[in-house]
Amino acid sequence: MELSRVNVKFFLETWSVSADDTFRTFNDWISNNPDEVLIDVADYSHIHAGPVTLLVGHEANFSIDNSNHRPGLLYARKKPLEGDLPARLQSVFSSALMACRRLEREPDLAGKVKFRGEEFSLSAMDRLRTPPTEEIRAGLDKLLKQLYGGADFAVEYSADSTARPTFHVKADTSFTVSDLLDNLQP
Repeated sequence: MELSRVNVKFFLETWSVSADDTFRTFNDWISNNPDEVLIDVADYSHIHAGPVTLLVGHEANFSIDNSNHRPGLLYARKKPLEGDLPARLQSVFSSALMACRRLEREPDLAGKVKFRGEEFSLSAMDRLRTPPTEEIRAGLDKLLKQLYGGADFAVEYSADSTARPTFHVKADTSFTVSDLLDNLQP
């Protein structure tokens, strides 16, 4: 089985940005992003406890998401990736974390955005092509040891007949987005 279509959500510690500011920022990314083809931005701020602003891309979507009243950046990978499971997960995490860092460093959002690197959720989006939970967990554990540089972490798994398989991860130590990106470097 091949797991490429995944969502990873890094939670926000600080978010004092309006939906309009997020919309403008994501709209600027469309014409100013050499790494991915970005297509459109949509405002969903009228939806209760769901996406706030969605940036649609060719390979992945980015959104500021407030599902379960937990605001964060949700990176939704849509296209297949090469490599084994740990390599595919590393690619997804790198892309998500680079977007988090970019938001934190946006001049118009300075001081208004900060992500919690020590906590995230990962969901498999294609249940029919999802490998067994143990295989995902083994690939995730390999990535987490690198991502968290040996710090202790806990992983909770949840799924039922109507939900996607989801892993919620929390490290015992605080990490910045930059710390995590540095740890992902070979």
